[in-house]
Order: sequence, then structure tokens, then C-alpha cells
Amino acid sequence: MFTLSDIRAEFDRLDAISGLNTKNVKIRISTRMTQTLGVCRSRTNRETKHIEIVDVAIADYLCRYGTAEEFLDTVRHEYAHLYNIVHDGVRCGHDARWKQTARWLGATPARVANYHDLLERARRGGAIPEKNKGGQLKKKDAIQVPRESAEVFRQICRLAAQGVSVGEFLLGKVLIEGGLGVIPAPEEGWTWIERAARHGEPRAIEWMQRKENAYAK
Repeated sequence: MFTLSDIRAEFDRLDAISGLNTKNVKIRISTRMTQTLGVCRSRTNRETKHIEIVDVAIADYLCRYGTAEEFLDTVRHEYAHLYNIVHDGVRCGHDARWKQTARWLGATPARVANYHDLLERARRGGAIPEKNKGGQLKKKDAIQVPRESAEVFRQICRLAAQGVSVGEFLLGKVLIEGGLGVIPAPEEGWTWIERAARHGEPRAIEWMQRKENAYAK
């Protein structure tokens, strides 16, 4: 099961890539969303005419029954919408600009999962979620990652984004091994390890040598 902490951790990682600061953006898991996996809500300020982010919501069903690929792709999908609004000042829908942003952030412009697939998966597993009297899924308590861990990860992301080899290595290590509330993403983790090795980080160089030796065997 994926939690608010998992969404926040991925947003922090994407912030390090995009240069945005989304720590004040409201993120929630919605038990009412039954036909969509995620949404980035916005509104136009009547006085300034600027578009403002209301919140980003991820469907409870996805968090409970989705795979890591489906979950991360949806989070990145909604972050791409947020980026276009905050950085470009426009709502792009799913046009060419949004697709370019989505690919840059590691999302697949085409839908990776859908509600009906997840529902069927839950049924096959005998894990149909409870519903309340209104027919909506009951919200489960999210497991929170300690604030200290989230702050450490943010610091690592900042260092990596600045090209500091130690930060690049640590980010790669966390993405490969998990920890700090981060969902493992080994392929991306090795990209950061390789980058750190090119920048002369001794531990990254050692990791790359071990990897090469393992392949040689």
C-alpha cells in the first residue's frame, strides 16, 4: 500500500529535477475518486488572474492495489500538470507541451493503469475494500515517514540537483536500496551513481566497479 509519505517523497525527488518547491502544495489520497487515478486541481485568482494550485489527489484504489509502476507514473503524471501550471502559467490538458513535460519527468503520456483493472485485481485477490453507507471506500490511515527522514531526503535531493557528487551518490543509493520513505527505483538510482562516479565520488566509483565485475561473471 502506498501512502501520502510515498507521494510526498516522489514530489521531493521531482522538485530536485524541476527546480520547483512543492512543499506547500496540498496532497491527499481520495476515497471518492472512482473513474480517475489522479487529479491536479487548480483555480484562477479573480484579482491577479493567475492560475493557482488547489491540491493534488491520488485515488485510494491506486494506492492500495496499484503496482509501483502504476503508482509512480500517476504521481508523475499529476506533477507534470502542476509543473505546467506553476512554471508555465497555463493549463495544458494533455497537449504536446504536457506530454513533453511528462516524458521529461519520467511519466508515460499514455495511461499505464485504469480504475477497472485495479478493481478486478482487488476482486481476484479477495480484497474488495469496505464501503461506507454512501458507497464510497473507507479511508485508511496512512503510515507516516518520520519528519527527520523526509528532511534528510530533501537535503540529498538538493545536493544532487546542484551537482554535488556526494549528494548524487546518496540519492542513487537511496533509490536503489529504498529507505527514507522512498520507493526503490534501481534503474534511476544507477543513473545517479554513474553521474557521481563521473564526478569523482570514491564510493560511487567502487559501486560501479562492483556492478561491472558482477556483469563480467
